[in-house]
Amino acid sequence: MKVLAVDDSITILQIIKDTLIAENFDVETATNGAEALSKYAKIRPDIVTLDVSMPLMDGYETLSKILNFDKNAKVIMVTAIEHWPVVERCLARGAVGYISKTFRKEELINTIKDPWHSTDKNTVTLFSLVCNKIQSSLQKIFPFDVFVQLKKIEVSSQLANKESANANGSTIIVVKQIHEKLELKIPSTNLGFVNEIVGQMRVLVLSHMNSEHAKTLVRKSTYNNIDEMDATKEFFYTIHSKFFSTIGDVSGRILNIELIQQYDDNTSYDSFAQVIKGNYEIIVDNIHFPIETQLWSNSSFVSPRRM
Repeated sequence: MKVLAVDDSITILQIIKDTLIAENFDVETATNGAEALSKYAKIRPDIVTLDVSMPLMDGYETLSKILNFDKNAKVIMVTAIEHWPVVERCLARGAVGYISKTFRKEELINTIKDPWHSTDKNTVTLFSLVCNKIQSSLQKIFPFDVFVQLKKIEVSSQLANKESANANGSTIIVVKQIHEKLELKIPSTNLGFVNEIVGQMRVLVLSHMNSEHAKTLVRKSTYNNIDEMDATKEFFYTIHSKFFSTIGDVSGRILNIELIQQYDDNTSYDSFAQVIKGNYEIIVDNIHFPIETQLWSNSSFVSPRRM
C-alpha cells in the first residue's frame, strides 16, 4: 500500500515514515501542500495522512485540491487537539478520518490499515464526528486519559440488492454491505440501551457492550457515587446524545430525542429498512472496552449539500 505523508514537521514525518515502513508500507513524504499535490498526481497513493496546520496552504485547502483532482482520494487528517473545528470542516469536505498528533505507533498503523476507510465517506464522516464528541464528553467524567477509536462500520439493508450512489452519481463502496432479513438483537452477555430520534426523520439508536465492561466503566467514572443502573443509563445517554446532535447537524432536519430505555426483546424495529452498525473502542486507563452502536432508519442521515 502506498502512503503519502504530509506535514511541515520533519520530526512527525520521520515518525510516520519509520513506523509505516516497518509495516511494509511504501511511504512518500511532503512538507507542504504544493509538494503534496505534485506527489499525489505522480504516485497516486492509496492513503494520504495530512497535517491540518501548515503554512501557506493549510490542510483544508490541500485536502480540497486533492479531492478536486481525485474525488475518490482517501485522506486522513493529522491534528493537534486544539485544531478540532478545522478537522470537522475537513471531515465534512470529504476526509475519511483523523488521528491526533499524540498518536501511538499502533494507533497510526491501525488507522492506516482499518478497512472502513473505503466506506461511504458520509457514513465515515458521521461516525468520526460522533466518536470525537464522545471522547470529549467522556474526558470530563473520567480521571484518566480517554480515547475513542472507530474500528468497523457495517451496513445492512432489507431493500433489494443495488449499488448506492452519491449526489454526483458515482458508486459508493461500503466496507461490508449486506442485504438480509434484519434482526435487532444483542449478545446475552451484553447490556444495551435504546433512544428513539423523532421529528423530520426517525432513527432508533441502540448501543450495547459487555455488562461487566459497562459496570467497570461506571465504577471508574465520576458517576460511581449514584445508583449503578442510573449511572449506566447516564453513560449510554451521553453516547446517544452525541449521535442525536450530529445527525441533526449533518441532516439539517429538526429532531427530538425521546427518553432512553434499557433494551429488551420487545424493542420495535420492524418499520426500519436499514441499519448501520459502528464498532468502536472506548479506551480508559489503557483498558479497551469494545462497544457497538446501531442506527436503524429508512433514509440517509446526511444531506448532500452539507457534505
